[in-house]
Amino acid sequence: MDSATFLARLAELLKDNPPGPCDYPMILRLERVGFKVGQSFDLNGAPPDIRQVFERAADGKALVANLGKEAMGEGGKAWTYSTHGGAYGVDYLYRVAIACGALGENLPQDAVYPSVSTDTEGKPLVGSSAYILHFYKGWLPPVNAFWSVTAYDHDGYLMPNVLKRQAIGDRDKLVTNADGSPDLYPQATSPAGTRKPTGCGLERHRSPCSYASTRPSPKFSTASGRPAREAGRVKKGNQT
Repeated sequence: MDSATFLARLAELLKDNPPGPCDYPMILRLERVGFKVGQSFDLNGAPPDIRQVFERAADGKALVANLGKEAMGEGGKAWTYSTHGGAYGVDYLYRVAIACGALGENLPQDAVYPSVSTDTEGKPLVGSSAYILHFYKGWLPPVNAFWSVTAYDHDGYLMPNVLKRQAIGDRDKLVTNADGSPDLYPQATSPAGTRKPTGCGLERHRSPCSYASTRPSPKFSTASGRPAREAGRVKKGNQT
């Protein structure tokens, strides 16, 4: 999409979606080049110097795609999540990142969505491997409602699997170790023995994949404003 097409579409969208109070510093800047809310805009009819400035702007498609992946935790190490989704103010880059990768993200007071795409060795998660998601005793995700862990494929879709299970969480009958710590076993086949209730299905041929932990009504640390505890550690295990 070139600059003229982008600005023309933006002008039309603003007719039905007026800017909020915090957007007016940006709106005032646009008005200096003839762009006015509620009116159509044709860059080709602007003075040559203004047109040249916009036409020199870099194509933002790759930037938006990368920001969307970053917002979803792709390529990051350990669990990544945001606590300022749902209300973006003038953080336009983060707003477009969420629109690209997590459209409809809730306010952090309502829910947070930690995600992980690598194991403890920094290797990408793949559907052909078995993993152990370990939580230390007393360190399950702190919430006022519930928590769950879901496996997604590279495109963010749920994966069909032989377990016919897409998520596991505190509403399941989790089996704990002798020390009281629970382990979850995300893998393509059903875990054996007493570990069966803690299995989370993957599709063997999907590569790479990621896990997301949904936490409606999370408990926050008053000091940092972030969820009080981090999620568990994902390490590679043996296929059972």
